[in-house]
Amino acid sequence: MDTNNRASAGRWRRFVDATLIVFCLGTAMPVSAASGEQLLVALRRANLQVTKMTVRTVDGITIIRGQTTVKSEIGRVSRIARDHGHIRIANMIQLVAVTDDDAIKREVERQLSRARALDGCHFTIDAVNGVLTLGGTVQRELQKDAAQDIVTRVPGVRSVIFTVSLKRP
Repeated sequence: MDTNNRASAGRWRRFVDATLIVFCLGTAMPVSAASGEQLLVALRRANLQVTKMTVRTVDGITIIRGQTTVKSEIGRVSRIARDHGHIRIANMIQLVAVTDDDAIKREVERQLSRARALDGCHFTIDAVNGVLTLGGTVQRELQKDAAQDIVTRVPGVRSVIFTVSLKRP
């Protein structure tokens, strides 16, 4: 094959590749917020081992966030999104280290004790397989929200059973 034929073949390949890209982009349907909500429902039905999962659509890009301790679940999330017609996907699922329940309890205690807004509150903490039970008393209603927000952000906490009550004077 001479140089002219190779150059011609290369131009043809680039033309075909560019045409396919334009064709694929032209046929892609814009993703709506409603389809993002439908995807979240489908992801939850798939029994994924992903916690704190959220799905948002911004400028046609589906952004999926959450946490998992199983690396293969990250790929499953992307496959399910593609199967539901989402083409532009930002899979932001974080792989978190497996933590034992005692470590979770210690970290929750540490985080709650650092929060100045929770001074004067008393908490009981229990963790079983990443499910945290937070009990105790607070002085103001807003302190309940603050405590719940803090404990849901602790790595390893899969869900929270919240039994904190308001201390009556």
